[in-house]
Amino acid sequence: MARTIELYDMLKDKLGEKESRLLIETIENITEKVKAEAATKADLELEVAKIKEDLTRLEMRLIKWVLGTGVGVVTFLYALLKGIKF
Repeated sequence: MARTIELYDMLKDKLGEKESRLLIETIENITEKVKAEAATKADLELEVAKIKEDLTRLEMRLIKWVLGTGVGVVTFLYALLKGIKF
């Protein structure tokens, strides 16, 4: 609060009372909005946990796909080689 008064006193001479007050109110409003919108450490930790969970699910889907494809290829090769008689 003391800094606000000092700033007001410095600006009052150059800008006038009304403009100085308006400028300081605008700065305070912007500061409050930034503080309200700033992410906290807990917010960031929650987002990191969500991303890790999504990556785990994606990894499991990829493993299933790779194993399924591998089984399909082995089955196809077995059937192909069994059909060919030497």
